[in-house]
Amino acid sequence: MPRKTDGILFELQPRPTKGDDGNPLLYAQPVVDHKYDLDDIDDFCNKYRHTSKGEMKRFFDLLEEALRKSVRHGYITIKTFQTFSRLKYKSAQRYLDSLCQGDNPCLGRYKEGRTWHYILLKTAPSV
Repeated sequence: MPRKTDGILFELQPRPTKGDDGNPLLYAQPVVDHKYDLDDIDDFCNKYRHTSKGEMKRFFDLLEEALRKSVRHGYITIKTFQTFSRLKYKSAQRYLDSLCQGDNPCLGRYKEGRTWHYILLKTAPSV
């Protein structure tokens, strides 16, 4: 399996479409061997993305603070979280959706009209 210079593994897979020469096109897909913790991400960004040490930890602390501030009437909407976190709409939606997934989700969600409402779960670790 080829390696990039920054150490992230990826694999090449053929696409169902073919190029001008008749051969199938290839696309690169990252290989996830294990999940990274926040210290690993912070070290990686410090080394390869030229961020300061601890910047990723501060960023996630800001997201947690924005999550606390955006709870209104017992639920969170994407728009309110977007306002406090200063993320774009899609990024805020992806972050809130990621908190609804996994073995220990922090949030649950339901749709009311055209708006998704995210609620804090009682069994979730404190946010």
